[in-house]
Amino acid sequence: MADEPISQLTQIAAPPFATACTNPSSGAMLEILDTTNTSMASSGTNSKIAPGDLLKGYLAAGSNVTLTETSGIVTVAASGGVTNTYETAVMSASTLIPGSTFSSMGISVTLPTPGTYMLSGVGRCSFTVNGALGQGVFVVVQLYDTTNSVAVPNSPVLLILADLQVASTNVQFQQSSTIGPVFYTTTSANVVIQLQAMINGTGTITSPYLNSDSNGWTSISAVRIA
Repeated sequence: MADEPISQLTQIAAPPFATACTNPSSGAMLEILDTTNTSMASSGTNSKIAPGDLLKGYLAAGSNVTLTETSGIVTVAASGGVTNTYETAVMSASTLIPGSTFSSMGISVTLPTPGTYMLSGVGRCSFTVNGALGQGVFVVVQLYDTTNSVAVPNSPVLLILADLQVASTNVQFQQSSTIGPVFYTTTSANVVIQLQAMINGTGTITSPYLNSDSNGWTSISAVRIA
């Protein structure tokens, strides 16, 4: 294509462009001055390039972005990034709370890759207590990183706090509470997060359980968010 004076150039129609216009081989072209020969000779020393090719050449693909030029059109698309993963563990049956120090309750989730996760759950507990007026019992649960031997920050939850309003009488208490959500960042892979529980207080405590059945399941979940 020979050089043309400005007066002979035509304006490309406003977008969206027709397919014939955007074809990188036969469609509209941009004429670029060849700086190795600035004489604008009629022999056609200037260079031409499809608009899409020119645009792509000056675009930089950032993190998790891909650039693709097809038939003169540049497509910007997300690629890679965070793979959303989630896992839920449900306690299959009611489980006895062992004592006054935190103990595993038999359910856990695994965080498969390094990242930040939202951890949450539901705990349902029950027990019977007999004692003097004003004596009481409480149950606390927490999430515990067994891989790194550390409690998940801000995860302890008081599931139930029960005070006796009558003396020398068996009184049953039962309650459900949510666990979290809390956010936990790990730099390790395959980190195991387990549910732990403890029960403490005064009076005679019998049948302290984390309950899990069709009336309400005890569970924990993990969702990767970053």
